Amino acid sequence: MVKSSVVNIESVSNSSFGTGFVIDSDERGVYILTCGHVVAKGEFVDIAVLYVSRLHLSPLLLQVDECDSLDVEVIGFSNFNKSLTQKKHIKAMLYQEAIELHSKENEMFYTVRKIKANDGFNFDRGNSGSPVICKSSGRVIAMVSNKEGSDIGYAIDIVTLKTVWDSMPTSLLKK
Repeated sequence: MVKSSVVNIESVSNSSFGTGFVIDSDERGVYILTCGHVVAKGEFVDIAVLYVSRLHLSPLLLQVDECDSLDVEVIGFSNFNKSLTQKKHIKAMLYQEAIELHSKENEMFYTVRKIKANDGFNFDRGNSGSPVICKSSGRVIAMVSNKEGSDIGYAIDIVTLKTVWDSMPTSLLKK
C-alpha cells in the first residue's frame, strides 16, 4: 500500500520533478502532498497540496506527535538515466533539534529538521516531497524539502500542513 501511495510528480511550468504522496481521498480523486518548489515558485512555506481527480490510491497515515525513534525511512523518486526514474527506499536518521525558518517579509515561520541518510544511502534530485516515515509507527511525520550535500537534507514537520491548507480535514492531523 505504501509503495503505490508515493508518486512521481513532474511540473510542466518549471520543468522540475519530485515526489509526492497521497494524504487524503474522496470518491472523485486524491489529495497529494509535495514541496511547493516541485510544482511552482515563490511561496515561503515549501508545501503544496494537489488534487488529482480520477486517481484512486490509499492515503498514507500522518503523525503529528513525536516518533518514538529517530530512525526513519524516506521513499522518493530520482533520476535513473535519461529516460527512467527510480523509486528508492532510503534509510535515514532524523535529528532531534528543530530549526525555525522565518520569513524576512512577515511574521510567518515553519519548522524543519535535518535528516541524515544512513551509510550507503543518499538524497538525490527528485527526493523533494518524499514522505519521512517513522519506522515504529509506519506513519508520515515529515516531508523532505531540500538537501545539503549528498547525505544530509531537511524535512518539514507534517504539522506545518495546516498552515497552507485552510480547508484540510481536521481528522488528518489527529494524534
